Amino acid sequence: MRAGAKGWLLALGLLAAVAVPSDTPPADASPTGVDAIEYGIAQGLPRAWAYRVAWCESRYDPGAYNRWSGASGLYQFLPTTWRNTPQGRAGLSPFDPYANAEAAAWLYRVGGPGHWACR
Repeated sequence: MRAGAKGWLLALGLLAAVAVPSDTPPADASPTGVDAIEYGIAQGLPRAWAYRVAWCESRYDPGAYNRWSGASGLYQFLPTTWRNTPQGRAGLSPFDPYANAEAAAWLYRVGGPGHWACR
């Protein structure tokens, strides 16, 4: 989808137009988040998917946290999923943006994109 295009988001029963990012980040995106996304791409994440899902999940914020589910970090790993990644088993934090992006690349390779609600 091209930059500036509009998509539709159904949340809480409301349909709203939202901007859908291209495969390049906006100028005000977190440099750390963007660097980590690029690292994930180098580890095998498809570029457009990596940016689209990171935007949807965390708005490129490595410190993002969902207080209801406990999902954490750039690609919003649930605690149980994180513990089963190589990075989680190694004791790394899901808030480490590079570990999170590397775990996303690993999970994408072994299980595909279906592990994320955002597509």
